[in-house]
Amino acid sequence: MHSAALPKSSFYYHHGRPDPDEQDKAAVAEVYARHQGRYGYRRIAATLSWNKKKVARLMKLLQLKAKVRPKKAYHHPAMGEPSDNLLNRRFDAQKRNEKWLTDATEFKCSNGKLYLSPILDVFNREIVAYSMSRRPNSEMVESMLNDAVCKLTKADKVLLHSDQGVLYRTEAYRRTLAEHGIVKSMSRKGNCWDNAPMESFFAILKTECFYQEGRLSTTELMQTIDDYIRYYNHDRCSLKLKKLSPVAYRTQLEKAA
Repeated sequence: MHSAALPKSSFYYHHGRPDPDEQDKAAVAEVYARHQGRYGYRRIAATLSWNKKKVARLMKLLQLKAKVRPKKAYHHPAMGEPSDNLLNRRFDAQKRNEKWLTDATEFKCSNGKLYLSPILDVFNREIVAYSMSRRPNSEMVESMLNDAVCKLTKADKVLLHSDQGVLYRTEAYRRTLAEHGIVKSMSRKGNCWDNAPMESFFAILKTECFYQEGRLSTTELMQTIDDYIRYYNHDRCSLKLKKLSPVAYRTQLEKAA
């Protein structure tokens, strides 16, 4: 087993005076060497159950630095400011394509994670469009949005509500909304109730589909979600929609009009 090389640093003060930190320095150096320089001051402090500031000070005196860099927080280079909450929990609509909601949710699979990004129409709780990805990235949201706007007419004036996540503050996202005359609305920070119908759909999906299927691979789960959303839109009756499915409810009203 190879140990990390330690810099030449004395545990004693000059002029022969003893170093009061001698034993503590030795303990820090031992943990650092045992983990071959992979531990920074936070992990060493956790290992020794010491104060992080104390360990950081001792590592600086010993000239010890972790070989593994900590992950940096990701900041999208073109992230815009959040929008106002124009929806303001008015979860009712007089017609289709008047108010849309969107969000993303995560599923843990046998071979990694899968993310789902749907758009829900407030009018009949129908899933207008959706996309899935192994990563929660802007491409996933753009794919969903491009599918959704294809279903709009020139007469439609849509308000699209989301949270304040970076996925909904990119330049590409804002540009697509502007090109199709879609008004952007965002929940207040940390307030999931501002997007309650979308959260309700995720709960239904996970209860009736995901948790019932057991551990699936990402490929298997994608097919399962495809099947469930088709079922949810066309066959699953809703008590709030006169015991009709979202598509049946919309179709009935459109024929009556």
